[in-house]
Amino acid sequence: MLKKTFILVCGICILLLASALHAQSKGDADRGRILAKGCVCHKNGFGSMKQSEFLKAIADFKAQKRGPQKMVNVAKGLPDADVADLAAFFTSK
Repeated sequence: MLKKTFILVCGICILLLASALHAQSKGDADRGRILAKGCVCHKNGFGSMKQSEFLKAIADFKAQKRGPQKMVNVAKGLPDADVADLAAFFTSK
């Protein structure tokens, strides 16, 4: 009985975590607009870039898989919530 309860509690925790991560990954475009004021090179957006492409690009910058170094430095300083908000803003234009 204890094992079944433990498995149930773990399952619920995983679902709650997944739900929170999914909500965070959508981002807040209004907050992203405010954050984007510091993005002097890209203030006009990224055209038709999909949100998933934006998120992949930032992840690649953070992992130093692509440059320029200035973007690597910027990306490394961005918390995941800010990245999601910027993605929501830049890809909503």
